[in-house]
Parts: sequence; C-alpha cells; structure tokens
Amino acid sequence: MDWAGDDREVLFEATATAIDAFDDPSSHSRYVLAIVNNEIRLYGAPGNTKSPLEGEFKTIQKASGDYQWADLVIDHDTSYFYASDLKTHQVYRFDLDAPGYQRTSVAGNPDGQAINDETHLDGPQGVKYYNNELYILQGSGDDARVVRWPIGGSKRRWAYEDFLPHGRFGFEVSSVTEGYIYYREGDGSVYKHCIEE
Repeated sequence: MDWAGDDREVLFEATATAIDAFDDPSSHSRYVLAIVNNEIRLYGAPGNTKSPLEGEFKTIQKASGDYQWADLVIDHDTSYFYASDLKTHQVYRFDLDAPGYQRTSVAGNPDGQAINDETHLDGPQGVKYYNNELYILQGSGDDARVVRWPIGGSKRRWAYEDFLPHGRFGFEVSSVTEGYIYYREGDGSVYKHCIEE
C-alpha cells in the first residue's frame, strides 16, 4: 500500500453528509448509500454487475423541503435502511427491494413535533441499527442524548441520560460492539457503555 494516498479511488464526486455501504450477496455488487444535497442516493461501486454500476446512482428519496435528512444506516441482514429526519423529527425505514423504495415512519411521533419525551424525538441527528432496535442521537450540545427505540414501536425503550456523545458521528452500536455503545466525549476520549444499563 502506498501510504501517500496514491492507492485511493474516487467512487463518486459529491459532498455527502452521511454514508453507509453494503453488498448484494446474490450479484456480488457493492453500493454506497449517501445523503447528497438533502437527497438520498444509491451509488454503484467498481465491478458491479447489477445497477447502479460504477459511476452511476439511483435516487431513493428526492430532495424536498418536507425533509432534512441527517444520517442513515443499513440493516445488513435485510433490504432495509433507516434515515433520520430533522424536519419531521422521525426516523424512516426504506425498503430497497420495494417499488418506489417504500418509506415508513418507524421512530418518533407522526405529529412531527420536537419534544424530548417517550413518544417523540427531538432533532434526531445520528442513527444506528442493532438487534431490531434503533439507537438515535437526538438534540444537540449539552442536550444531546442517545435514545433506544424498537423498530416500529410507539415509544422509546430507553434514554441514556448518563453520557453525552460528542458530534452526530460520535457513537457506534452494532454487532461489532457486542452489547455496548461506544461513544466519543468532548474530553478526547472514547468510552463504552453497556446497552442494558
């Protein structure tokens, strides 16, 4: 590997505010989901045999004043991905295999109000998926908190009030973290917190 960066390859040229990547086992094609200019796109990678091919993209959700997409995460075991919306204060599930990429609200209250209570989300910044639950960073600054929300549930299961992640990408929950939330705080350290506490 050339550590000078000469082995880098441009997958697409666009300013993405969030990305996640996955592969399609049936076609061995790879994809990058990205939020670009408030639009959710599916980009193809080199060697793809299934559309979109390298250098191409499909629009999953067109840009609209009705939404302000903040983050997204793929469920690697299904055709679903989840995207957090700052305008409606909800998290939506999209089905990549459904016609029109069916969008369904799965966390937050359909009234769209920004309230920090059991049935609402308040500015969902980041979203992670683990074990059929969403871990959502909501709020900002000293009011930012991670909440745990069962997919499609009418209220959150838990609000983690005893730590404060720094930045919307400052936390991780996945099968890799084995029952813990890893998070970054403003002191420059990374910590882990048990999911069940």
